[in-house]
Amino acid sequence: MGRMPGNRRERLIAMAQELNAGDGGDRLYRALVETSTDLISFIHPDGRIGYVNGACRQVLGYEPEEIWGRHFSEFVSPGELPGLDIEFERVKGGEPRFRRPVTAVRKDGSEVKLMFNASPLPRREDGETIGVVVIATDISDLVAAQESLREAEVRYRTLVEQIPAVSYIADPGAEGKWRYVSPQLEQMLGFSQDEWISDPTLWARRIHPEDRDRVLEEEQRDAVQGVPLASEYRMITKDGRVVWVRDEGVLLAEAGEAPHYQGMLTNVTERKTHESQLQFLADHDPLTGLFNRRRFTDELELEIKLMRRDGHPSALLMLDVDGLKRVNDTRGHQAGDALVRQTAELLRERLRETDSLGRLGGDEFAVILRGSRVNEAAAVAQDLLERFRGREQVLPGKAVRPTISIGLTSLRRNFTGPEEALGAADRALYEAKRTGGDRAAMYSRRLPPRTEDRTSWAEQIRSALEQDRVVLYRQPIVELATQRVDRYEVLLRLRTPAGDVVPPDAFLPAAERFDLIQQLDRRTAAEAIQRIAASASGPEPMSLAVNVAAKTIDDERYLEGVAQALSETGADPGSLIFEASEQVAVADLNRARRFAESVHELGCGFSLDNFGSGFGSFFYLKHLPVDHLKIDGDLIGGLAATPVDREIVASIVGVAKSMRRQTAGERVNDGRTLDLLAELGVDHAQGFHLGTPTPIE
Repeated sequence: MGRMPGNRRERLIAMAQELNAGDGGDRLYRALVETSTDLISFIHPDGRIGYVNGACRQVLGYEPEEIWGRHFSEFVSPGELPGLDIEFERVKGGEPRFRRPVTAVRKDGSEVKLMFNASPLPRREDGETIGVVVIATDISDLVAAQESLREAEVRYRTLVEQIPAVSYIADPGAEGKWRYVSPQLEQMLGFSQDEWISDPTLWARRIHPEDRDRVLEEEQRDAVQGVPLASEYRMITKDGRVVWVRDEGVLLAEAGEAPHYQGMLTNVTERKTHESQLQFLADHDPLTGLFNRRRFTDELELEIKLMRRDGHPSALLMLDVDGLKRVNDTRGHQAGDALVRQTAELLRERLRETDSLGRLGGDEFAVILRGSRVNEAAAVAQDLLERFRGREQVLPGKAVRPTISIGLTSLRRNFTGPEEALGAADRALYEAKRTGGDRAAMYSRRLPPRTEDRTSWAEQIRSALEQDRVVLYRQPIVELATQRVDRYEVLLRLRTPAGDVVPPDAFLPAAERFDLIQQLDRRTAAEAIQRIAASASGPEPMSLAVNVAAKTIDDERYLEGVAQALSETGADPGSLIFEASEQVAVADLNRARRFAESVHELGCGFSLDNFGSGFGSFFYLKHLPVDHLKIDGDLIGGLAATPVDREIVASIVGVAKSMRRQTAGERVNDGRTLDLLAELGVDHAQGFHLGTPTPIE
């Protein structure tokens, strides 16, 4: 590109100096522009640079006077010019703005990654575009970090998951020529290199029909814009199987040749499967595979809306297993879990595919009977009662014949939402249990209000909060390398007016249901911070880990209160760790990530509890800024007897170490398990073998 005539260049430089001049109210504006670390420039319609601020010294290595009057293309990597020219013409022609990454060339010949934000500048008098204003931000560090992450992900997929990758060189388009494809193609899709290269249409034809139009449109758009290709889609193999691939490519335009992609096809079928399993885990109860309370509530809310719109009848059943607490107390939680699973299976057998079945928690189930009038729902309830009466359920060591109680209600237009509908069915269920159990009751406004069980627990929780009868216990978490207590987990208890201590299993379900868990978590965090501050001057400063529920993570006041308490007490934030269960994190990854980031801003730590209980644990771990992984107790409990559990724990430890995360094993109840944790490289351990929960003095 030739240089412009001297007199024209001098005029443009004079114009630039005039733009840079001025007085009065313009001084503050000029100061803001000149002190900005972003490169700010004005480009004339012919592409010549009319003004650039002083940031060009740091960003490009030029003095402003060296840039004025030159064409912007002189400072852009040649490979990006086709797409950038198109964008410039569009903005110059009136489009409001464009934003895209650009590789710029510095004075010393090196390249720098910039993010261009360009907007047209209209003339005040007639609105005609007189040029384009560009604000360019140096994103080199961000691009380098993203590239490092991408490379790490590729290494992880190759080394750990052993996912095959196919390198290729191909022309754009559905019938673009494939110049080269690596031999891994045959392992991925079943086609030889010769078969693939000899038929340019084969790629487009093997894309899944549901994805084909989208993929071809994405490729065409990216080719026009000159941006890298990054797409995920399904392909059909030679033998008819479906695989997911990630297609990443860069469009290159070498001198004298047509543009072509150099890229890689990676098999991401396993990751896609993990994502599907992750969504299943977020929506389903892990013990029974039924909808969990959150997902069931969403289904119920949707059904109420549809019922209001269409007027079709629907009904809601709430079921309770009679005597489950007695089974847990006399035969252990393993027998209780078996009873819950068999109950879920029996319900599945009886209900229709169009019905929605969920486990709300503990021994409680709920069913949406779509399209059923109340008399039809009553018939279903009666049939369920008879099926349970006539079927023995085999538990470890003994067969039992449990019964159920059922509350039912029709879904009414005047229900304000799912919680009111569940409340109505719950009152009917309470009536069925109050009158002896093993029966069904129908909701009526004349039913007595529920005054026992969870409602009673709600009142007891409120009373305990008001009367300072919320008691904090602690259980040590021991560092295995030193055998010293590293920190304590804070465990919640209630003290009754008579002085008895109530375990969390008895009242936490009610706290969750009646939105009291947030108050309990706030109280726990505030007291934990006070204990940390008080211990700081003593011989053994304490570090404490407090649990947070899903509703607490959504509570903006929670971390505000934590920040205030840390400030008022002077407690070391590094001695406070927030612990959320894997299920809570999986239910909403974005929410959990925001919470963890806010925790880190306070200087505190974040731990993921029950890690390894879900299908997609490894997949979503990289999306959460976690400091500690507390490995699920079921895996720890099986270490001594189950080789598979040992392999899973070893894998968790390996991934955690590669990501510089600390690990802890919970429910360590014997010396053999403790020894195995040390052999596997777990950092910390917690359990009755190391210390029972005791009140925090």
